[in-house]
Amino acid sequence: MKPPSAPRDRFAPPRAAGAMALAALLACADSPLPERHAPATVRRFAPAPWNTVWRRGGAVEDTLLLMPIAVAADSARAYVLDAAGHRVVAFDAATGAPAWLTAGKGGGPGELASPVAIAAARGGVVVADPGNARLTFLDATGLVTQEVTVADVASSRSLCPLADGTLLVATGEDRPLALIRADGGVERRLPLPWPELADLPSLARQLRLAPTAGGRACVAALELGHGFAILADERVVWRRPYVEAFPLPRVQVTRSLRTRTQRLAERQIAAYDVAVAGDEITMAFEGRSRAARRLLDVYSASTGAYLRSHELDFPVNAIALAAGRAFVLSERDGYPTLTAHATTTPTAAVP
Repeated sequence: MKPPSAPRDRFAPPRAAGAMALAALLACADSPLPERHAPATVRRFAPAPWNTVWRRGGAVEDTLLLMPIAVAADSARAYVLDAAGHRVVAFDAATGAPAWLTAGKGGGPGELASPVAIAAARGGVVVADPGNARLTFLDATGLVTQEVTVADVASSRSLCPLADGTLLVATGEDRPLALIRADGGVERRLPLPWPELADLPSLARQLRLAPTAGGRACVAALELGHGFAILADERVVWRRPYVEAFPLPRVQVTRSLRTRTQRLAERQIAAYDVAVAGDEITMAFEGRSRAARRLLDVYSASTGAYLRSHELDFPVNAIALAAGRAFVLSERDGYPTLTAHATTTPTAAVP
């Protein structure tokens, strides 16, 4: 028997007729998954549909990448966020040739103090820099196009640029999502897509964000377990569990007169990076299997249905997808690497 349609969760009333049209377009994913799309409990593996195009780093004499923590990409560039160098390093997407890098540590124009997140936006990238409490926008040539002071950036973890120029920022606050206007003002603060998790300590509710194709919606993935969701027009379109599902970990909270410290009772990581290409969401997943940190789980962006998994022969630290290529941060012999892979049609998955 077909399950009844689920009511749509609202963060706020729709802002415009166009927003309502978008919500209607995505409404087909609002109801519970039909039986044929029931969440999988066993991964179905397929070979990674990639051919290596170029690789940078991976040797002791190569100091261009010091401690890369994130990667973003578009059709022209792959952009690596290097935490140790306090900089963005850009590479030509086709050849891997170094294109430019930012100035380094500081609070001046184009300088970064403690960058934590990067995303492709406006034909270049946007960087969240809590040390300067600002967002820095760079074009494809490395020029600063805008620097905006935003208080919410001080606790930011992940970014989702949207097609209308706004930016969804994941923070560690009680309302863990902030929608930032192009001028840097906070348009709205949004609650967690899972109301039943709202009272958990913020450490347990950390999110990774990624825009869907065209920037019409955002994927919000819980880093420590449970599942992921699609948000569009400040609404929850659907929520889904991970193929390797486990509950969020316990968090031990210690309070003193002036401080509040949170600590995980056990190490547990689920999706630690998310990328979207076309109608597919790819998640770098740790989990509890023997292939931890070498797993890519793929889901449908339309319905959230699990599609397949890829087990790689190298660890994945971060991933970006753009223009038919996958850009992967990893390590070779203990040294950081960035590898570009041309994507091909995936073969059939097997249990």
